[in-house]
Amino acid sequence: RKTLEQGRFEGAEGPQLKEEAMQCNKQSDAFIFHELLAEHNQAFFVSQFAELLANHQLQYFGDGNPTRMRVWRFEEETQLVQPDIPIEQPIEKEQWLDQQKPVPLRGALLGKQDLSALDQFRVEVIETCHLASPLVAKTDPPDIHSSTIEVFIGPREQTVEVADPVLKAALLILQRNWPATVGFFELTALAVEMALGKSVTHQLRRELAETLLPYFLCGLLEIYSEPLPCISKIEQHPHAFASARVIASLRNWTTSAKHEYVPLGPFEQQLLPLLDGTRDRTELLQAMHQKLVSGELGIKEADAWTEAQQQQAIEQQVDQSLYFFSEHGLLSASPTDL
Repeated sequence: RKTLEQGRFEGAEGPQLKEEAMQCNKQSDAFIFHELLAEHNQAFFVSQFAELLANHQLQYFGDGNPTRMRVWRFEEETQLVQPDIPIEQPIEKEQWLDQQKPVPLRGALLGKQDLSALDQFRVEVIETCHLASPLVAKTDPPDIHSSTIEVFIGPREQTVEVADPVLKAALLILQRNWPATVGFFELTALAVEMALGKSVTHQLRRELAETLLPYFLCGLLEIYSEPLPCISKIEQHPHAFASARVIASLRNWTTSAKHEYVPLGPFEQQLLPLLDGTRDRTELLQAMHQKLVSGELGIKEADAWTEAQQQQAIEQQVDQSLYFFSEHGLLSASPTDL
């Protein structure tokens, strides 16, 4: 917010950076556009962060993504420490674990005035949110019109077996829109129509929300209070977020619309800053071919390639990189293609 007030948006990307920051700032009063505030950031343990919040009459609420905590492994001596608060609930458990083992900031830590830890995760919350899921159906397309069991696979090769037609249809819709979100009301209407050929009812909507809740708790469903601004398709004039382009021009990584770390290889790092929505695929191929010839890509063996081999390699790498950017939430709607 300090950066927003100071108007520190310089260079060619300044206007788009400011627009993205203002959009993010409107989404939630607990949100900070952290890349632009990097120079003001300080490293804190979570206990110190909670103390700092308390000094400003705020309360530590937890990680913006509580499911991340489930991937951490703790040492034996840490496991022996018993908490003095119940840890059955996700937020409470995470708060306790944060105190027991200092970890880097994993994501967006939430601090807000007059906000206490959740007593329970109410299923009604899902009904007001926007959902995304990385699950992919093993069969293409899956049978969504019967109770035949279909297998869906997660990003770490987790598998879930689903028989309910409406749930299968909902997961298929989320798969086709990944990494973008789908509003719950839209999702239920589409899923019921696809699977059952009829209009959704309140009962069907509530049943789907209850069925989806375990997927969130095990990290296979993402829930957001606002729709993510990223898109799932590669447009004619690919457009990446200005913040992602600027960071990629300085480092071999960037951050996505989900504010997650995305590592970049040499080719991706050179390509991403070019995705400002003014170039189509042909122009991107030409620009990357020039970088190959000039040696900017650092591919020494390219000098021995024929022109056709160079073109083929560039085409393959550009297509793979664009798909990678799309899958990791780096692409947004292109002003050129609107």
